[in-house]
Amino acid sequence: MIETNRLKIIKTSIYDVDLLLKMDKQDITQKYLGGIKNKTREERIKFLKNKKGSYTVMLKNGIKIGFISIKDKYLGYIFDADYTNNGYAYESCRALINDYYINNNGIIYAETNKNNIKSISLLERLGFKYLKNNNEFDIYILEKQYFS
Repeated sequence: MIETNRLKIIKTSIYDVDLLLKMDKQDITQKYLGGIKNKTREERIKFLKNKKGSYTVMLKNGIKIGFISIKDKYLGYIFDADYTNNGYAYESCRALINDYYINNNGIIYAETNKNNIKSISLLERLGFKYLKNNNEFDIYILEKQYFS
């Protein structure tokens, strides 16, 4: 578990399925991630069982608000729209990157929809730099020496 001032970051489990199902249907998920509207609960549980290296972000009061991961050197994040614009994505991603760099060197990548201004802003605040465009997605890179 990773803990910050306001958050707990724990390994994702099948018990996080309700949050995933809720976020699948949110407008922002549909707009930027091609959200999955019609997956069954069983299909999403199976997805979570296979989701290695993923963490669930929760407020210290136990409310689950999103997911983050670093897998194959790629940072990933998705948050419940009800909890955006509070700095939780920055706080949790920063904590996860810091934890990652304790045991790893090198580069972390992130991919975001080129129209997702909030995601781009988050990556830039974390120290990521634009690398290249890959169709409708922009790829960003973070080198350890630029992360503080």
